[in-house]
Amino acid sequence: MGSTGLLTVLSKLTNSCFSRGYHSSKNDYGVFLKTNRDSSTIFAVYVDDMLVTGNDVDEIQALKKFLDEVYNSKDLGLLRYFFGLEVLQEDSGIILT
Repeated sequence: MGSTGLLTVLSKLTNSCFSRGYHSSKNDYGVFLKTNRDSSTIFAVYVDDMLVTGNDVDEIQALKKFLDEVYNSKDLGLLRYFFGLEVLQEDSGIILT
């Protein structure tokens, strides 16, 4: 995909996130945040990887459904690798290597 095609996809994704109440991170254009009074959801995109996390389970499920419908994305389950990091989830916490 050329740079024009990539910009079109990124623009569509950004507009989709904005329409769902997300705003861009001030530090990274690939990170989108949605915060309400008692909840927050983070959506990060890097090339063809997406990460959705937060404390609002309903919003996370709704976002994943939306991403599947619009972008034909696939839920790979619990996070194991992202951006070169291995993520191990233990009862006592999360280990990053």
